[in-house]
Amino acid sequence: MKRIVWIIVILAGLTAGRPWWVKDIGSVGMPLRAVQAVNETVVWAVGEGGQVWQRTGSTPQEHVWTQKYPPGYWSYDFNDVWFVDSSVGWIVGEKIWGYNDSYKGIVYRTTDGGTTWDSLPTPSFPIPTPFLKVRMVQVGTEYHGYISCGNGIVLKTVNGGNTWSPTAAKPWSDSLKNAQTFYNGL
Repeated sequence: MKRIVWIIVILAGLTAGRPWWVKDIGSVGMPLRAVQAVNETVVWAVGEGGQVWQRTGSTPQEHVWTQKYPPGYWSYDFNDVWFVDSSVGWIVGEKIWGYNDSYKGIVYRTTDGGTTWDSLPTPSFPIPTPFLKVRMVQVGTEYHGYISCGNGIVLKTVNGGNTWSPTAAKPWSDSLKNAQTFYNGL
């Protein structure tokens, strides 16, 4: 009998103080590829099959995950998400295999916390090119940032993503190809 009580106490101790990220968001059906905590109350997650999730709530008991729906979301796999505050953010991804323009990159931006999303124009490439990572920073009243692409190209914007251009300069070192650290030249 003592063993059963100890097992229950140990299991209760292991699950009672779970960190916020050990929280079930339900059956999403496909893998998530990126998560970003904007602050203590807002977290974003994106993944395959057009998944875009927003978590809100100050405490674990108040956490609520809500799915968001950018236009045409069902035809994309989203690879990364980046928010500069709780309202302004970007997601990048690629067209799902089997659709016209399979693997072609896509960039969406929201300025209202994910209620609406705008597809942003990007340069054309000779072959469809997935967009893998996005990072943005606010400089004055503008947002500057980079997207790393599946073909090794890096796109740069200095106007929040309204226009993107390929750049020869890499904003991160070769050892950090996935855009974790920014080049100081922003």
